[in-house]
Amino acid sequence: MLDEKSKYKIELERTKKEFKKLQKELEETKTIFKIKVEARTKELRELAENLDEKVKERTKELEESRTALMNMLEDAEESRKALTNVLEDVDEARRRAEEERDNTKAIITNFADGLMILDKENKIILINPEGERFLDVNAKEVEGKILGALIKKPSLKKLAELLSAEETKEGLFRKELSFKKPTERVLEVTTVSLASRERKRCNFT
Repeated sequence: MLDEKSKYKIELERTKKEFKKLQKELEETKTIFKIKVEARTKELRELAENLDEKVKERTKELEESRTALMNMLEDAEESRKALTNVLEDVDEARRRAEEERDNTKAIITNFADGLMILDKENKIILINPEGERFLDVNAKEVEGKILGALIKKPSLKKLAELLSAEETKEGLFRKELSFKKPTERVLEVTTVSLASRERKRCNFT
């Protein structure tokens, strides 16, 4: 049988072997853990780098979008200013046209001779008060109508026949028209084509 000393030595050797085994396993575990930590660290670093790159790309896209939007807003402001200027010019042109129209209408209304303006289809555009008196018509009833369609009025019928003549269609033309109704009278009719050739003016004296 083994004495106590021998048993102690055997137990000590066994304990040393187990300790070395545990130490080896611990080293292996540390090595594996280290490898895993390094791999994970590398992965996280790559993710961080990719994220940083994506952030930079997105930041660049947002900056480009902001710049484009600012340019659009500037263009819109320029367009608004241009449109405002155009509208102001239109308003000014309309005001001048209305003023010129009113002045022209005042001159025509107070013209000493009878005056009638017709378009190229002989539609009555305007007739002044003296023209109404000379031809015995009412401006509201005849303006906007074709002269040849107003044959119920003898004065207008004769005038329509005169204006349908070829010689009255160009340049200056004068002729006397005589009427018996409502009173006997003789009118000197002068026709002249206006500058646009789209309208004709008739004077009655």
